[in-house]
Amino acid sequence: GWRRLYHPILDDHAYTISQLAANQLIGQGYLDEGIQGYLVSTGGPPVNQPPNMIWVEQPQGQYLADVITFYWRSSDDNTAVEDLFYHVIISGTNSQDIWCQDTVFTWYAGLGSHTLTVTARDAEGLLDPTPLTHSFSVVTQPLPQAPTNLQAQSNDNQHITLSWVSNDQYTDEFKIFRDNYWLADIRDRNIRQYFDSNVVVGKTYQYQVRAYNYSGYTDSQPIVFELTGGICNENGFNYPVGYPNFTQNWYDAQPFGSVLYLANKFHAGADLNKKGGDLGETIYAPSNGVVVYKNDNASGWGKCLVISFKAPGGYYYQFPDGTKKSIVYFLFAHLQEIFIQGGGDFLSYEQIICHQTTVQKGWQIGTVGEIPSGSGPHLHLECWSSYDASNPLGYGYYDELPIHKYDPMEFIANNRSLSGSFAIYCHNYNRHTSGAVYFEPDQNWTRVTGYQQPSNPVLGYNNYLFYSATNRMAQAEWRFNIPTDGEYDLYVHVPNYAYTTTRAWYNLVRGQTGPQYLYVDGSQKNNEWVKVGRFYFRSDMNNYLLLT
Repeated sequence: GWRRLYHPILDDHAYTISQLAANQLIGQGYLDEGIQGYLVSTGGPPVNQPPNMIWVEQPQGQYLADVITFYWRSSDDNTAVEDLFYHVIISGTNSQDIWCQDTVFTWYAGLGSHTLTVTARDAEGLLDPTPLTHSFSVVTQPLPQAPTNLQAQSNDNQHITLSWVSNDQYTDEFKIFRDNYWLADIRDRNIRQYFDSNVVVGKTYQYQVRAYNYSGYTDSQPIVFELTGGICNENGFNYPVGYPNFTQNWYDAQPFGSVLYLANKFHAGADLNKKGGDLGETIYAPSNGVVVYKNDNASGWGKCLVISFKAPGGYYYQFPDGTKKSIVYFLFAHLQEIFIQGGGDFLSYEQIICHQTTVQKGWQIGTVGEIPSGSGPHLHLECWSSYDASNPLGYGYYDELPIHKYDPMEFIANNRSLSGSFAIYCHNYNRHTSGAVYFEPDQNWTRVTGYQQPSNPVLGYNNYLFYSATNRMAQAEWRFNIPTDGEYDLYVHVPNYAYTTTRAWYNLVRGQTGPQYLYVDGSQKNNEWVKVGRFYFRSDMNNYLLLT
């Protein structure tokens, strides 16, 4: 049998049928690769045969524009298959003419008709007399179908998991985009999930998935996901009076930010009253917390408590301006009595120890009282994002509302459960915050307040009422500062005075869309919010509601 030997330094092959010659070559540094074939005596010298080739996979007559791969197999009588060379010629668009030793050829397809020819050559220079040839065409590949049902979720507040639906045969890969910037490639079209670990709790991200192939791409609908860490449910809030839902004829007589009692002074809390009288009514702990301050005779405040509420680990509270914190403080002022009753225990005012005494949601913490100022019995309720031990109570009215004081009723509305909804309250102050809604009436409206109507003090929202004579042209405009793109429920407030029309017309404008005409029947409403619909708003558009 004939042997093949290889010298790795000289990169040289040697061939022999003599064992003695093989041993000599081995002594010169050649490596014996063993017997490669056998010689059969025919009475004359052996005849070298040319190589031969066959397709491993039969090529197709038509391909979609993409990367195309051809495979073949070859044999030869004297030359090992790994030592054969192949001349590959492909005609047409993106033509090729190369020599290689691979038995596979990968090509980026060009559109149109093509002919592929592959010819093998052995070590003696003999060519395959019957080279492989194949004619075929390449046609445009359809665009991939856009991924659908893109969803995002987070179970650990450290990752956001994206998932989507795509069963499209023309999709080659997916590209992930976050906030309109490329994030990652997924080369396998059968993988339809991605884990984003470079995220921060409290931030909002926009995601989009792109299906891609040789012809182009299509995008999924974008989604917006806020890594909230979860709005606190265990320590969610109820209302401290009219418990738990602020019912049983309770109302906000002097809301946060109102200027009814002192001209040009903003009210720092909410004064909660009950129709028919509220002196001695029970006040309940709105959530689980710790008493941090108590006073049984504070100047201007009377008896009062400050309770801190802390969200469990991994959760937070959402404040009306969109900020998120793990702790919030509530002031309960003008109390008649202070005590803690719940869980089978009763603590008097003297037994309450600040920073140690805890309360549970629904426990009784006191009763509604009054102060000698003559404002009458009510619960003065405040909500703070921070606590100043050197001046724990602050003031009830300000020229400029402090940035750490928020509307307590709005805070409670936004931290009751894990529903993910966010209530945007209308305020008629706009000094230290951008405000979600800004109200602009024209000069043809007349404003009155509840204190101008003592026999019927509750009028419009925030105790304001604007009215205009029926024979005057007047309009009012509410401009919306939308924090995040999405669907929002739109409400209008119907006062309990002078709103008699059955068809009050409003024009809703959302960017370039509109106006959309809406109407409200307020004739049977009484100081309440009326939902006029759910609408999609974009934060980068001009959005407003017009009443004419």
